[in-house]
Amino acid sequence: MKKKTYQFEKFLKNTFDQFSIKQNEVLVEDDLNDIIMNICGKALVLMINEKREMNLLTGNTPEERYQYFENEYSSTGKAFEEIKDKFPVIYIDLKNSINSYLKLVSQIMKDFKKDYLLLVERKIIEEHSTISTMKIKGDLHNGKAVMEITTNKSKLIYKPKSLSNDVFFNNFLKYMDSFFIKEGKSTKYKENFYLVNTLDMKTYGWVEYVDKKPINSFEEARNYYRKIGVLLSVAYTLNLTDLHFENVISQGENPCIIDLETMFNMPMFVKDYKNESRNIINGKIMDSVVSTGMLPVLGIDSLFGGDPSGILGGTFSKEERVIINPFRDDIKFQKKVVRSVFKDHIPFFNNNNEKRYCKPKDYVNDIIKGFEKTYKIIVKNKEKILGFLKKESSSVTCRILFRNTMEYSVLLNAAKSPVYSNKREEIFEKLSTFNRGLGNDIIKSEISQINTLSIPYFNCQVDSNLIKNMDGETIFEHTLTPFKCFLSKYRRLCVDDMEQQVKLIRFSIQSQEQLFKDGEQFSLYKKQKGSQEDLLIAINELSSILENNAYIGTSDDTINWMSLGIADNDQILFESLENDIYKGISGIGLALLEYYEFSPNINTKKILKLIYKNISKDFINTNNEPQNYGFYVGLIGEYSFLRKYEKVFHKTSSCNILKNILKDFTPEKCQTILPSDDVIAGEAGIIIYISNLNNYLEYRDEIDILLKILSNKIKLKESIASYAHGNSGIATAFVHGYKVTKNEKYLKIFHELWNLENSSKLRRGWTDSRKVDSSYSSQWCHGASGQAIARMEWITVNKTARFLSNSELIKVKKELGELIDILKKEGMYTDNFCLCHGILGNLLILNTYQENFDNKNINLKNEILNNYYSVCNYGLNKGWICGLGTEFYSYGLMTGISGILYGLIRQVKQKNNFGVLMPYVD
Repeated sequence: MKKKTYQFEKFLKNTFDQFSIKQNEVLVEDDLNDIIMNICGKALVLMINEKREMNLLTGNTPEERYQYFENEYSSTGKAFEEIKDKFPVIYIDLKNSINSYLKLVSQIMKDFKKDYLLLVERKIIEEHSTISTMKIKGDLHNGKAVMEITTNKSKLIYKPKSLSNDVFFNNFLKYMDSFFIKEGKSTKYKENFYLVNTLDMKTYGWVEYVDKKPINSFEEARNYYRKIGVLLSVAYTLNLTDLHFENVISQGENPCIIDLETMFNMPMFVKDYKNESRNIINGKIMDSVVSTGMLPVLGIDSLFGGDPSGILGGTFSKEERVIINPFRDDIKFQKKVVRSVFKDHIPFFNNNNEKRYCKPKDYVNDIIKGFEKTYKIIVKNKEKILGFLKKESSSVTCRILFRNTMEYSVLLNAAKSPVYSNKREEIFEKLSTFNRGLGNDIIKSEISQINTLSIPYFNCQVDSNLIKNMDGETIFEHTLTPFKCFLSKYRRLCVDDMEQQVKLIRFSIQSQEQLFKDGEQFSLYKKQKGSQEDLLIAINELSSILENNAYIGTSDDTINWMSLGIADNDQILFESLENDIYKGISGIGLALLEYYEFSPNINTKKILKLIYKNISKDFINTNNEPQNYGFYVGLIGEYSFLRKYEKVFHKTSSCNILKNILKDFTPEKCQTILPSDDVIAGEAGIIIYISNLNNYLEYRDEIDILLKILSNKIKLKESIASYAHGNSGIATAFVHGYKVTKNEKYLKIFHELWNLENSSKLRRGWTDSRKVDSSYSSQWCHGASGQAIARMEWITVNKTARFLSNSELIKVKKELGELIDILKKEGMYTDNFCLCHGILGNLLILNTYQENFDNKNINLKNEILNNYYSVCNYGLNKGWICGLGTEFYSYGLMTGISGILYGLIRQVKQKNNFGVLMPYVD
């Protein structure tokens, strides 16, 4: 095995000498090297760079000067002493961590010797086994950690805690197996569960090392996934969570769960939204199979950078510290997003020494078969199984998570920095600042544990409501016990619930394969032959989907939707909606207002009344929390819904509210309330919206203030060919600014932005800045359709403002012609129907162009209409392409069902403007 290489190896050797660690202790050397570099690495990098800048290193090259530092400072102990003097906290961390680790290693050696015969008897090790090496697995907690032990013959796992959870889980699986046998099925069902061999010594324990093994046939692959379904059903029943890819191993046809800390999981602090409808939705998410962690759907508060699920996951991105300029005197650490792939949980064939993996999407029916079979057995034998659980689970200890462990990791990394090492109290005070309602005793215990460079750890007995820390001290008294939480769900298990969970299983596995595709087979969009009848039926179906899937809080008249979304890390998630226009309930409200004007009815009016009540109540933030004021993602967009609602239902106008909001706009405040400068979330979108109001001149001063703020924020060196996020949209804001103020400065900025965008011009189209291959897009958000809005708006404003020269006007019209050609030839064939990046947004823009710029082109008019019909026919027969399966949808205006409805109704009503895509709310 190749020896691992480290930076500053002579410092490592000297540190071994400083602490009198024997160099021949190979069994711990790598772990100790990692501990030393983890604690001292940043200080060493700082030190060598300081000495380089002070010309204290001798050598002609960076590599020679690095070696000089190693010889002169690392080998001699000068670097060690400098850390000890300048960063005493780091030295104390180093001393405590090394001593704790060596003490742990010594204890394991003693325990191994003492338990040797029992380990052989349990067949966890073979006779004549001796320890060769040890390796830390996972996080350190109070100087203790799970260790992977390698002997001269095999491997095993040491856990520094009771294995009562493992023992209970094995016993429960044996008990469940008896029901499978009684079902009278074939004998192959006797081996449903692989029982991991354990030796519980009460305060610590030994576990068989489970290694991945190949399967030998497709039948074994089916067995594996059927057993995954069985374990998923058991995990769902027992509130067993955190079953991500690292905690599931494929051992041939047997999936093995290797971490059972979070059995009988009890959520500590469910977010109190003071909103019953949102609480219902979030409770539904938390109480579903999604919460097990086995499915590729993001759970509430999950912070993994990708899909960590135990069935499909193992591919995700995470930010890591990587070394730049290694073995040089200008060495430095740099944060880098690293894409990682793990497949130990995926069954595989060995094919000529290459692994051929069996993807779960091909075995969905087998997973569901195992899940349903187990679920039905549990429901059928509910009371018997409950009796067993009451009797046998009393020894179970439940890990309690007050925060996501990644939050602790961020603080730990900051604490190890030499810059902050002497300011740790300030860093750890953030736990109090962002306390999430946690009590002082909890926070004190968090700080106490994290001060030892440990991830804070808390637990609770399954039948107790007392939460304790690592020292056994009670730090919180809950109103419930883990078992009572389990019982409340267990009582609700029934066939209807099983069918709902099955839908979630099927959806989550299939949808992760093709994000934002809808329809049972996730087929790609192909143009269909539709009709006006399809269009009208589609409008009714889409409005019904919205209204029938609303969650209404009967106690507080709140309303919301459980919508599908995509997290920043490209993982699917369920979420309740905020109040915004882009994908929140204000946007749904705008779509339903269009529908109500088209087809007035009592049910839609009721839904709209609830939306209006929700937005009105939450409109002005009374908690002094930062709010976004942007049109699409903030307060101005919500205002546009309120104003439209009041117009439709003849209510007292809220127009004065806009004046009051805009009074507060200052450069300093805009950094918080408008974190961006673009149309989506910044000043640009607000300027365009206000400039399109009938009474826009009443806001001349406010528009001018926003333009001045925007002028100072924009980057005139950055070319982003985009309406929603870049130059086209911001340039349009300055066009309107010139229209309103006649300030030549804004016209100058417009020209600079236009020229800058054209620096991204390709032979055809403009570069989509998100793409690495210098290609263009046809979308509203990042492509041709959004840019076309900008050019049409410039031409329209020019009719009165006369800011374009004849040659510039010719150039704009030429660009518009090219953009429209892209829309016609490529914008009608994307595999999404939404407004933001789909066909409906492109159709709405193309239709506006035809009516206002090419109204004699009957062929184009018919082509547009046929595309509307096609979308409707496809959606009615094969599914609306904006969600992820026919059972679950994205409901937002810009990304989902309500946006499709909005686009279709505006076509029927013959509204010939850009509407919300401008943004303009009529």
